[in-house]
Amino acid sequence: MIVYCYGCRRAIQLGDGYETDRAGNRYHITCHRNNIVVKPW
Repeated sequence: MIVYCYGCRRAIQLGDGYETDRAGNRYHITCHRNNIVVKPW
């Protein structure tokens, strides 16, 4: 699965550079933003 970070406008592979917080929101470790969406690619 590939996710997309709107903060730094990058596609991220699953498990590569993002985490899920306690609320279940994904956030990008590199830019520390939680606007990551799953793309159906």
